[in-house]
Amino acid sequence: MIKRNIISLLRKYRVSVNIGKKTYKGKDLKNGQYQFTISKQKVGTKIFITAADKLGNKQTKTITVKLKSGTTISMKDVTTKSTKVTGTVKKWEKGDKVVVLIGKKTYKGSIKSSGSYSVNIPKQKANTTVKIRVVDSIGNILDTDSTRVYTTKYVEIGMTKKEVLNTQWGAPDDKNITIDSWGTWEQ
Repeated sequence: MIKRNIISLLRKYRVSVNIGKKTYKGKDLKNGQYQFTISKQKVGTKIFITAADKLGNKQTKTITVKLKSGTTISMKDVTTKSTKVTGTVKKWEKGDKVVVLIGKKTYKGSIKSSGSYSVNIPKQKANTTVKIRVVDSIGNILDTDSTRVYTTKYVEIGMTKKEVLNTQWGAPDDKNITIDSWGTWEQ
């Protein structure tokens, strides 16, 4: 008889979750599982789950919040004429935002249900670095991308070397130099 009382006492655990200074009480699902409702947590936050019986025995497990995987962001080309940064986000959740960083300035935008985004920016000078981030509702950075501002997409006859370098073509991988009686030619 005493054996049965001890067994029934051991099965009745009080389970709690501690995050920082806050303690959450769980719902007993009566099948050996407990359910807790907690707010979103920052990456690296430690969550302590403690189960204690009526005899004072305790067991604690620690879980560290990790970044959800799979969210990706991409952006379309940005030129000196662009007034928006546009692109798509894949595997995002409601509440996630797009943040554009240009120098020390920040521009924010939301993600449409299709996964596309459009963030208004002022026109930028060539070679300016444009960075974008997908940030969740509590500030975790889910993915990043960056590009530089181009003057144009294409090379045209009459462009200077600097103008060509500021196109999407950028610097060549190698140079073709021809030397003949007429002089030296570089392509």
